[in-house]
Amino acid sequence: MKSPVPPFLERIQTETRATRERMARELFGLDAVRGAVASAAAKGLDLVALRPPLPVDLRETQAARAAVKHLRDSGFSTEWESYMGETDGRRDTGWELRVTW
Repeated sequence: MKSPVPPFLERIQTETRATRERMARELFGLDAVRGAVASAAAKGLDLVALRPPLPVDLRETQAARAAVKHLRDSGFSTEWESYMGETDGRRDTGWELRVTW
């Protein structure tokens, strides 16, 4: 009989996706994005970089896709740029969303 508990790898992959979706909702929620853009504009800037708290790839999350669509539909330019960050003493590649106007 097969155990009702999902295999370890599947559980870890599911947890990773769920955590990335949560991080993306916090970073790329429309209120957060609009606030970051408005704050940068109030400083005279014409660019804002939205960077996750850890070097991870949030590009394929629902929140990131929705934010990019909203920004582009509103006339902003967006691009994803990689950066190097550190996690637990190891260097990792992450992706930040750069918004220009």
